Amino acid sequence: MKRRQAIANIFFIGGTAFAAIIGYEWYDLKKKPDLRVLPSYKALIAELAETIIPETDTPGAKSAKVEDFIVLFISDCEDSKEQNSFLKGLTEVEAFAYKKYRLPFEKCGSQEKVAILQHFESKSSNWHPFINKVRVKVFGRTFFNQLKELTVIGYCTSEIGCKKGLAYDYMPITYEPCIPLLKHQKSWATK
Repeated sequence: MKRRQAIANIFFIGGTAFAAIIGYEWYDLKKKPDLRVLPSYKALIAELAETIIPETDTPGAKSAKVEDFIVLFISDCEDSKEQNSFLKGLTEVEAFAYKKYRLPFEKCGSQEKVAILQHFESKSSNWHPFINKVRVKVFGRTFFNQLKELTVIGYCTSEIGCKKGLAYDYMPITYEPCIPLLKHQKSWATK
């Protein structure tokens, strides 16, 4: 076999394998998601959200019932690509927690939960920014980015998060477009 033909064959086999992997990932994300299992993940979603926004002197994500918002938003407002990505991410979190700590995520300690989330955060953003944009266009947002975004939106739009987590002014009297915040001052819930 000649060298040129061998190199061409190697590229052909590599390209075919790459296309098969990308095709499978594309099919996996485009298939109809089984949303009936999503409510069974509520406890896991609650723990993940509580790890992102823990209860301190202000209520945490569990107190704001962010898991209900996330389940409703994923099932009613996201397309199948995002739904599949989220469901796949939940199963990956469970599998990673079992593999690393031999415990379900809900039973792990706070240090372990943070380590698990840091693993998934690094996994979701370890690419070049341009490649990340292409990946989001083709495959949708990563699980961790969806989780962070929905946790913050769910918390900040809940009554508890709005009134106790953020500075809440029921009736702002004057409009002041630019106000410097004091040190340790909460951001405003109303604009």
